[in-house]
Amino acid sequence: MMWKHFTRKETETTSINMSPLIDMVFILLIFFIVSTVFVNERGLEAKTSEQEHLIDEKEKAILEIRLTNSGRLFFGEREISLEEMSAMGREASGENQSEAMIAVGELVPTQLTVRVMDALHAEGIELITLHTER
Repeated sequence: MMWKHFTRKETETTSINMSPLIDMVFILLIFFIVSTVFVNERGLEAKTSEQEHLIDEKEKAILEIRLTNSGRLFFGEREISLEEMSAMGREASGENQSEAMIAVGELVPTQLTVRVMDALHAEGIELITLHTER
C-alpha cells in the first residue's frame, strides 16, 4: 500500500480592509443628515407681559371670572354661583363675546376648574384662558 503523505500547505490569511467600509458608512450618514427634513412642531402660544399693551377693544370685553382657593366664584367683586356663571356665559355668547378668562387660585382643585370650564363651554364660550394666582 502506498501511503500518500499529505502535507499541509501554508494558507494565506485573508482579511477585509475595513477602511472603505467605514468611509462608505460616514458618507451615508452625512447624506441622511443633510437630506433630512426637520418638522417644526407648533407649540402653545403664550401672551407675555410685553404684549399686554397690544390688547385691542375686543379682548378687553372678555368675561373675567375668579376662582379662589376656597372654591368660591367671583365676577368682579361679586360672588356668584356656578348657575349664575352659566347664565353670564349664555349672555356673553349671545353678544358674540366668545372668550373668557378664569383666574384660578394656586390651590383650587382641578376638578372644580374643569367644571367651570365645562359650564362656560356648554354656553358657547369658545376660547377659555386660565390664569393662576398666588
